Amino acid sequence: MKRFLFLSSIIAVVIGCQKELSHSSSSYNYQSLSEFFEKNQKPSQTFSQNSSNIISLQTNKGTKIIFQPNSFITLNDQPVTGDISIEVKEILTPSEMILNRTLTVSNGQPIESGGEFFVRVTKNGQELKLAPGYGMQIKLPSLGVSMNNMQVFNGQVNNADAGNKVNWVPNTNPGNAVIVDTFGLSRTLFADSVNWINCDRFLNDPRINYTVNPGNISGLDSLTVVVHFTGRNSVISMPWNSTALKFYSQSLIASDATVIGIGIRDHKILASIVPVTLQNDQSITLNLLPITEAQLKERLVLLH
Repeated sequence: MKRFLFLSSIIAVVIGCQKELSHSSSSYNYQSLSEFFEKNQKPSQTFSQNSSNIISLQTNKGTKIIFQPNSFITLNDQPVTGDISIEVKEILTPSEMILNRTLTVSNGQPIESGGEFFVRVTKNGQELKLAPGYGMQIKLPSLGVSMNNMQVFNGQVNNADAGNKVNWVPNTNPGNAVIVDTFGLSRTLFADSVNWINCDRFLNDPRINYTVNPGNISGLDSLTVVVHFTGRNSVISMPWNSTALKFYSQSLIASDATVIGIGIRDHKILASIVPVTLQNDQSITLNLLPITEAQLKERLVLLH
């Protein structure tokens, strides 16, 4: 009997600790959905290099970025010498695209990525740019994505959209290209500018209409809805139709997919992650439930 009471006491303590840990893991008070994304975005890597030499750096995931000597000038077109700082952020997976708000959308149309990159170059805190006639090479990692029809896209930043901060625009300048060797082992992106760069191709599948009903949206401070196409390195946003009070898109493709809704209520994060088969003129209804940052990230990592 005494042993039973002793074990019961231990179990009660353990359960109490688990509840406390669960509570503390979701206790962050978000002021906005933008704050959630800023807090959970992928961190950058920073490299110090001598601009007078050939620069060849490698990221944690194996991406190689190469610049020729004396590639940089100031924004006022003044030459640069000596040490410079290079900030690199590589976004390779659907999960990273969602948390960094860098969805694969070009003027509202779906595209598929072979790798998204942010490259910022500074000297003494002053931003630099590539000099005329110089370029950047990115040795792309293998993501299991078809490289057919891949091209270079530049990112236009849109801070007004909480769910997607970058619109990708094709760069048609001569010399901007994605080159793949005969065996598909080497994939190199050549670009004439830094900042947001993407290796992408348009998805030319027929478009369908699709609706996401907000469901239990009442009381939410903000909500974003995105769609990941299963088997493709592609995530696009669902625009909010303020007249019909629903999320509606004419730019989806008929495929298996996952609809992800992320919102804030009472400063806490809620989410709905629903596998669907996208069909024309069909719809689903969201049911957002409380979730911790860790739980949400675990679910997003499963997207493939």
